[in-house]
Amino acid sequence: MKNLILTLSIVCLTYSMVSAQSNRTQHPTTQKTYKMVFQVQKNQSLRLVSFADTKKGPVQAYFTSPGDVPGLKLPPGARVEGYFKFSSFASAGGLGSTRVYSGNGKGTLKILKMVDHKGNKISSRRSSVGNIALRLR
Repeated sequence: MKNLILTLSIVCLTYSMVSAQSNRTQHPTTQKTYKMVFQVQKNQSLRLVSFADTKKGPVQAYFTSPGDVPGLKLPPGARVEGYFKFSSFASAGGLGSTRVYSGNGKGTLKILKMVDHKGNKISSRRSSVGNIALRLR
């Protein structure tokens, strides 16, 4: 009988702890806006020039997936500047570690400015680019 009560209490306690974990779309990082500048390389890969929290300053990050950026068909050397917002984010610390700001996330970049390698403005019909995946360190 004692074993049954102990088992039931452990199951209930474990269930309440797991159900109390926040959803990856409710992570505090998804509430912030980041200023992002990236450059298109010769092989069409992307190099993150700067990534900064609009309130706290620079954040170390790198691309894990370019998302819909290749659809812009940018020439090598082009620079894109805009505001990035995570739509989902998973902390590297595991379940419930919402205070850990390192991890993987996906989001959308609202484009402010696009210029080629000479500084000439590039026009595009798209005002935002989605499905960009980043890893914060």
